[in-house]
Amino acid sequence: MLLTIIWAVVLVGLVLAAVLAENEVITRVAVWFAAGAAAALVISFLGDQLVWLQVIVFCLVAGIFLFLLRPMIRKNVPLKLQYTNVEAIPGKYAPVTVAIDNIAGVGEVKLDGMVWMARSTDGQPIEEGTVVCIHHVEGVKLFVFPVAEEFTAG
Repeated sequence: MLLTIIWAVVLVGLVLAAVLAENEVITRVAVWFAAGAAAALVISFLGDQLVWLQVIVFCLVAGIFLFLLRPMIRKNVPLKLQYTNVEAIPGKYAPVTVAIDNIAGVGEVKLDGMVWMARSTDGQPIEEGTVVCIHHVEGVKLFVFPVAEEFTAG
């Protein structure tokens, strides 16, 4: 009887989570597990001594729902990547504030109000004032290359 109550509470909780969730993925995942909890609830009516069977049925039904419905979620819910911090830097333009010379180990650019150490991607010196494009970031250094004169930093 206790397991029947537990499965009923789990089922109600998952149904509430599915109904109240604002995220479509959370709603669908809650439905998968709610289906498993419903199946386990039905098995719990056979008796509390079948705990292992209830858990197996819960896992199987939730797994079947996962297997059947996951492709639908992947197709209908786009994966939105939002780059932050360093991942957002490559491709941006910045002016050179201190001439870049890889051999001397000097060079700086100013990007979004911050001064960064900079090195040339091809090893060629780049003069102060030149607008460069950031190719990649290694540690605290930006590896850059000069862009055509018609481009401006921004």
